[in-house]
Amino acid sequence: MKRIRVEIVGLLPEFFNMCAACQGMDFLRIASLDYPRDQLREYPPEVVEEQQRAVDVVNALVGEFGPAVEPVSVDVYSPQGLWLSLRHRLGRGPALVVAGRRVVRELTPEAACAAVRQEMVASV
Repeated sequence: MKRIRVEIVGLLPEFFNMCAACQGMDFLRIASLDYPRDQLREYPPEVVEEQQRAVDVVNALVGEFGPAVEPVSVDVYSPQGLWLSLRHRLGRGPALVVAGRRVVRELTPEAACAAVRQEMVASV
């Protein structure tokens, strides 16, 4: 079965962009640094709330679909984020792009899981 790519497009803290290998090693905690918490202190409350919703969505997707999904964070101000925003007319706020074609503007676990289920049915 082909993995379904779920791109989370929004203003996300930099630690979301760490590669999977680096996240697993967690060198920062070994050095007694809490980089994610320190970085979040610098963001406005709206961004922190958006970040928490993104974490909830990723946890729900991985919890329900496991390796069948590939969640990817995309900063809205990156070239890829700009391209996705223009291509899918994402507008303001966070959004999900499922399998490069299905757009979810509501950043909730329920909406994300429903879109992935629809994509699984459509790709059969």
